[in-house]
Amino acid sequence: MEFRSKVDKATIILYSIILFTFLIVFLTPIIFDNQFETIEVVISLAGCFFFTGPILWFIFSLKYVLNEDHLFIVGGPFRSRIPYENITGVSSTKEVFVGYKMCLSSDALEISYRNAVMGSVKISPKKKELFLSELGKHCTQINIGIISEN
Repeated sequence: MEFRSKVDKATIILYSIILFTFLIVFLTPIIFDNQFETIEVVISLAGCFFFTGPILWFIFSLKYVLNEDHLFIVGGPFRSRIPYENITGVSSTKEVFVGYKMCLSSDALEISYRNAVMGSVKISPKKKELFLSELGKHCTQINIGIISEN
């Protein structure tokens, strides 16, 4: 079963500012300086694509997939395959600025698992209760309850 990430308005604003800044930095010289040579235009456009492309790729591809034997998290070039037997706990969290973050919302879940580089991963599925219910079917070794919205 596949779940998309929940997205906060603050996250949209933050990423929009970052993307807009990159566009200004790379495209303003091309627009206002008509003495650019072709190679300079290509380099500037490549730089714009190099910085904005991965951000857009992460935003539009972020999803959480519950497979038969593992949780698969995909966000742009980043991928995590977490076997269900390695999951040691799930908790609700609002602290998404530290740690391994694969979410676009502050209304997140922290999944702790063995062999994690940062100890856990923070995710924000749109349908949190359904996600937890489905995860509970696969992770029988831990008690996953419905975490209420606070």
